[in-house]
Amino acid sequence: MIGAIDTLVVYNKLAKMKKHLKQFIGYYFLAAACGLLYMGETTTGWIIILATLLKAPPFDWVGRMYDWAGRLSYKWGMKIKTWKDKQSKPIRIIVTIIAILFAALMIYLMPTEECSIC
Repeated sequence: MIGAIDTLVVYNKLAKMKKHLKQFIGYYFLAAACGLLYMGETTTGWIIILATLLKAPPFDWVGRMYDWAGRLSYKWGMKIKTWKDKQSKPIRIIVTIIAILFAALMIYLMPTEECSIC
């Protein structure tokens, strides 16, 4: 019986530790990167700092930018939709044709495998 209680206590502590690491692992990576910078491994240290700020919690700049872009595109889409709904039918058709031509132009201008810049 005592072994089962000890197992539950250990499991509870591990669950708390896992939750803590999920929330704050970025700070530990930054501390390790600062240690690398202090020891002279500047390139590796800066790469770890950049990767940590971009993807690790609690920073996650990439996720925040995706959320911001989603909110912005929804807001602009709703504004364009309400504007388009207020217009007469010929204007709506012209705006739709222009949007389709713009999308086709973007696809046409995408870089290919022969792209010298890429």
